[in-house]
Amino acid sequence: MKSTCVRINLITASLLMLSSVSAMAFPTNGQIVKLHDGLYGHTNITGGGEFIVDIQGDTVTDDFASFCLEKNETIYFDKEYTISSISDAAYGGGTNEDHSTPGYDVVSSKTKWVLYNYLYTDTFDAVTDKQHLADYVQYVIWYLEDEIRKLDSNALAFYNSYVNGKSSDVYDDYDAYVKVMNLTYTKTDRYGKITTHKAQSQLIAEHAPVPEPATMFLFGTGIAGIAGIIRRRRMSN
Repeated sequence: MKSTCVRINLITASLLMLSSVSAMAFPTNGQIVKLHDGLYGHTNITGGGEFIVDIQGDTVTDDFASFCLEKNETIYFDKEYTISSISDAAYGGGTNEDHSTPGYDVVSSKTKWVLYNYLYTDTFDAVTDKQHLADYVQYVIWYLEDEIRKLDSNALAFYNSYVNGKSSDVYDDYDAYVKVMNLTYTKTDRYGKITTHKAQSQLIAEHAPVPEPATMFLFGTGIAGIAGIIRRRRMSN
């Protein structure tokens, strides 16, 4: 009986550790956020990201980096927004690919691939000017999402070098790591009536799309410790 209980405890501990390693790290519906100017990019020129998303009420100052999905809607720094959904589609404008659902614009796999690689890989490291790299990423996101019709020469060169012409399967498997953060805000008129409005949707990526080495080390040592306990109990029996 003791041996069986130990095995059950080992399995339970393993599942808990694995779930903590692979847990998604997106914000949740209903949270209040503010946006600030990001580390890179020229937001005053592009009118878009890189932005910093600050979730209100937590102890972390800078929670997520984000880029705009819509071109002609406005985000105000330090204004409070409410997360209405974390989705694969922007709810603020546009249509889905077959134009059948107004106001529901599914983000392309290419767009998700661009943000993921900007944040987490060395794919774009040849572009050493990080300020302009962030600008290119914003313009390419808008271009891929049909928010702008053409790119300037520099953004077009970036697009052709890194995004265009790749096999379609290169862009697979990013849906789980990159999502749309749809935002709303409220307005109060002079009669005290409060109305809710859609704000510019933001493209964000989860914090840790792969297990961190330190986490995997703790997971491994935890399993090793449990296995040691099992061996000692068997020897004592």
